[in-house]
Amino acid sequence: MSVQDKPTSFDIAALAGVSQPTVSRALRGDKTVSEATRLRIEAFRRIALALDAAEVAELRTSLKDRYGKLPPEADALLSLAEIRCLAEDKCVISVTTDGAVLRCQQAPAGRAPEPILVGNRFPRLTVRDPLRKLKEIRGFLSRLPAPDVR
Repeated sequence: MSVQDKPTSFDIAALAGVSQPTVSRALRGDKTVSEATRLRIEAFRRIALALDAAEVAELRTSLKDRYGKLPPEADALLSLAEIRCLAEDKCVISVTTDGAVLRCQQAPAGRAPEPILVGNRFPRLTVRDPLRKLKEIRGFLSRLPAPDVR
């Protein structure tokens, strides 16, 4: 799924670790799907469909209220959703890392993709821990200026 694609039932199935027919049955309210599986599918669906970072923050709060402290995997998934939303807001179509190098491509409407450089080079990440890298990427994207859409 790219930054700009909307998730399909196949994407949600992959995230939730279930089959696509199970996702379809759960979303239709089929009673053969357990409550725990249905709740997991619905959580992944809401994360995948989040439109902005504020919505992801609301989801994070809702999940913490329901389940308590989130495991690192759930925190990482929510951070990735925030990064996706921030990237969409800033017309960033690609975000990748290569060690400490952060490579982002920005493509405002109707223009060719261009790399985002800081001082004629790709930005560098300062941390090694994967969860802290996600936080650093989120911070970098949030500080980007709004794209010039002329």
